Amino acid sequence: MITASFIGHRNHAFRIRELVKNFIKIKNIYHPYKKFRNSTNTLNDILLSDCVFIICPSKFHFKFLNFLHLNKFKGYIFCEKIPVTSIKQLNVLKKFKNSKTFFNYNLQFSYLKKYLLEKKLGKMIFLNIKECKPFIFSKDFKNNWRSEEKNIIITNVLVHYLDLLTHIFKDNVKNLSINKFKINKKTKLIENLNFNFNIKKTIFNIFISYSSILDREIEIFFTNGKICIKNDLVKIFRSKKDHKRYEQPKIIFKKKEKNLFSDSNQRSVKFFHNIVKQKKKFSKKRLLENFLSNKMVLDICKRN
Repeated sequence: MITASFIGHRNHAFRIRELVKNFIKIKNIYHPYKKFRNSTNTLNDILLSDCVFIICPSKFHFKFLNFLHLNKFKGYIFCEKIPVTSIKQLNVLKKFKNSKTFFNYNLQFSYLKKYLLEKKLGKMIFLNIKECKPFIFSKDFKNNWRSEEKNIIITNVLVHYLDLLTHIFKDNVKNLSINKFKINKKTKLIENLNFNFNIKKTIFNIFISYSSILDREIEIFFTNGKICIKNDLVKIFRSKKDHKRYEQPKIIFKKKEKNLFSDSNQRSVKFFHNIVKQKKKFSKKRLLENFLSNKMVLDICKRN
């Protein structure tokens, strides 16, 4: 069985371990000083596994990626997005041998990608996304590293959607405008952001909130219909023939999908495992897309 070391042990790291535990043997979990089951305080121990999962705060990613590079680690690397937190680090990372490194932009493996590529409804003209999570009201908010990151909404949420959209449309974001506001002035992070931009001739609007009710709503408008995804319930509407277009379109499809991010994470992990199992390499094209997404959000953070 493939063996793995983990860097990171709580929250998202725990969820990823739960996803891999049935087909990857977890050899150790690195932490600089804490001791718990399967823990190690010796960083060199991670070099003894077939693959390493870097699932810790983004500001530490480069430290561990660089450590593996300098120690000529021959195995595979699964690293959470964003890969690194500065342009300088990104430029250095590009020079590493990254053919065995996978960055977890998991929405590329989601059902959302399928609906964005829908061809039977005509041309996509507008996408509206509302992603709300009451993070600042959670019990562990003050103890969560994300509470200290001003631009966490950009680097933790927006990046997923930007990566997926630029991957599908094969073009960069243009005419980006940002509106932001805070409700709780005690927090460092910006809690509410709205992004408006276009890619080619399609308009996009993305609203993300950490201080509103739990909700996800995605509306995709096409020339001949629309797709509505409300908390994973998908409804597809299509207009009638041209002379009846002023009538309300009828639902032609309805389906309850799995949780968007949980499902895409599971698919993403399986993709990584299959590459490792078959001893293949990750495509250079995918890596270049990952680096582009990383640079994009870092540039947006500078503006914010």
